[in-house]
Amino acid sequence: MRRAEQLLDAAEELVALCGVEAVGMNAVARHAGVSPGTLYQYFPHKRALVDGLSQRFAERLAEAGPTLDGVLRSVLVLAESRPALLPLLCGTGPAGEPNALFECLATRLSLAPDEGELATRFLVQGVAAALRRDDPVARDAVLARTRAAILGACPVAGRGDTS
Repeated sequence: MRRAEQLLDAAEELVALCGVEAVGMNAVARHAGVSPGTLYQYFPHKRALVDGLSQRFAERLAEAGPTLDGVLRSVLVLAESRPALLPLLCGTGPAGEPNALFECLATRLSLAPDEGELATRFLVQGVAAALRRDDPVARDAVLARTRAAILGACPVAGRGDTS
């Protein structure tokens, strides 16, 4: 399992730098300091590698508070420390459908599939915009507007929020 984590770490670093689509299996192997054959023993194809990264982030996001504010803050904090999160959230599955990480976040918002997808897209874009702000007050303002956009589009997303 330590080798698999090493490979996921290398993939995460490359995804943060280049995006999901630009990262190839050979580049990940090179970055991890292993042969491509070793990488393929753990992850038989790129989709499996991306799914492994998505699962890693999904486990961390599962710890988010049950409210919209809790999810927003959790995604922001995780995206600050793990820059590969947003490119992974923006990626799609094999047939263009939302990927497993995106669906995990939509589920975390406790919404129906269509509403969850819309709310999650607002959330991802809002967090990306907030991360571009150095000033904490400006960052909070972006998150407040993001929250308002989510609630405007999907009022049930605020269920359980007290703020």
